[in-house]
Amino acid sequence: MGAPPNMSEHPCTADSSFSCAATFRCRVAHGRSATVRGPSVARALLPMRGAEMAQRKVPPLIAASVVTLVLTIVGFWGYVATAPGTVAHITRMQAKLNDASCVFSADVVLRNRADEWEFERKQVQVRAAIVDLLRTKSRYMVSSAVAREALRRQMLREVNRVMAEPAARELQFTEFVLS
Repeated sequence: MGAPPNMSEHPCTADSSFSCAATFRCRVAHGRSATVRGPSVARALLPMRGAEMAQRKVPPLIAASVVTLVLTIVGFWGYVATAPGTVAHITRMQAKLNDASCVFSADVVLRNRADEWEFERKQVQVRAAIVDLLRTKSRYMVSSAVAREALRRQMLREVNRVMAEPAARELQFTEFVLS
């Protein structure tokens, strides 16, 4: 026979139900015997204990790589959604105010291509909602820069109301003429 195995790795030393004979055959408490050929499958599948776990540390380079990968994924998670959206155009429209009329055009920045398709589908309703909004205004309510900024916000809210979700992120006038 060869050299005896290392006793610290021998399964008989760790389990009290086994006893070890001089031939390194293990005897179970009730008489059956089994040859020792290495660590048992059960020992290999058991979770590691304190001292063994301390020996299995993750190398710093691998840990840093994993942390960098996770932070990159989290950082770019919403990148596509926050990328510059598509622009839809409300071309030259004429609307009647309470005491005047106006001609305007606007660009609407949408979140994505699907919202652009939805905007094209509902463009008639969007235009009607904007014209209805302008009918409630008077000339003095849209003549100054501050009043037009408020009107722009109201128009953006109307576009999102018609779209049934906040699809429009921005609305900018490209033309606004009072007459």
